[in-house]
Amino acid sequence: MTSLGRVLQVGRVALVATAAFALFAPAADAAFGVSSFSARVEKSDTTLETQAGGHPYVGITAFTFNATGNTPDGNVKDVRVDLPAGLISNPQATPTCTDTQLAASACPASSQLGTEEIVAVLAILPVTIKVPIYNMVPAAGQVSDFAFSIPVAGRTDIVGGIRDTGDYGLYFTIGNVSNAVGLLSSKLTFWGVPADSS
Repeated sequence: MTSLGRVLQVGRVALVATAAFALFAPAADAAFGVSSFSARVEKSDTTLETQAGGHPYVGITAFTFNATGNTPDGNVKDVRVDLPAGLISNPQATPTCTDTQLAASACPASSQLGTEEIVAVLAILPVTIKVPIYNMVPAAGQVSDFAFSIPVAGRTDIVGGIRDTGDYGLYFTIGNVSNAVGLLSSKLTFWGVPADSS
C-alpha cells in the first residue's frame, strides 16, 4: 500500500459526480457540485496508516455536496472513486451475501464490510442514516460488488473495477443514485479486517 503522503502527491484519489436536475429546480442548481471530499486510511488510533504493505484499521471516503440551507443544489446521479495504485480491497477475504438475503435484510453478519452514513433531506428536514455495507456475490465481469440498503432510497451497489491505464489500480462506481432522498453527504467506512472483534 502506498503511503497517504505519496497518494496525495500523485493525486490519484478522484471523485467524479454528475448532476441530474429536476425541471422545477431553482437557479441555485447551477452551483451543484462537491463542497468537500476526503479519502484516508487510518490505524485504530485514528492516525494515518502510511506503512507500505500494512493493513489499515479503516478506510474512509467522505464527501459533501453543495447545498442552500437544508436543500441540496441538485441530485447526484453517478459517483466514481479511483484508488491509488497499490491500495486494494480483497472481496474474497469475507463471506458473501446474496441478492435475496439483502432484500430480506438477512445478510450474514460475517459478510459485513463496514458502514455507510448519509445525511439526506426527508420531508424538508436533514436526517442521518447509518446502515451496514455487505460483500455481495459479484455479477459476471465485476471485480467486486459491495451493497447497502437505505429506507426510502432502496439498494445501492458499489461496483469495483480495474483501471486499464497501465497501473491496474482499482476504482469503484456508484451508479444511478436514487433521487428519492436529497443527498447532502456520504461517509463510507470500510473495515480493514472485518473479522476483527473491535
